[in-house]
Amino acid sequence: MTNAGQGTILGGLALDLLIAREIERALDGGDLMSLTRIETRVRRRLAERVGPPSAVEWAIDQIGMARVMIARSQLMGTEPDQAAFILSEAAEAAHDHGVPVLADRAKGLMRGLGVRAQ
Repeated sequence: MTNAGQGTILGGLALDLLIAREIERALDGGDLMSLTRIETRVRRRLAERVGPPSAVEWAIDQIGMARVMIARSQLMGTEPDQAAFILSEAAEAAHDHGVPVLADRAKGLMRGLGVRAQ
């Protein structure tokens, strides 16, 4: 992940797609270590951000964490614990801040979990 586009809606949407593709590759290869590296980058992005994140940045990071949780649960045969709650919060933040496409992405992931998207 790079900081290119950080803070812009288009940059954030691109970052979300990048994270999604990286996770798909790791999942396809059954690569738990790659998932852990992706999770570490998202967590580092959250921790090292200077100043409070915008609602869009926060939502993108939360969706990324939920994507990792879901992929890890698929590899390990477990439930993705808090993913539905995280996605619900991210969808609400994205919707409230005028980024319906990001809210739709979060809701789509929730539907994949069998959770009613609001």
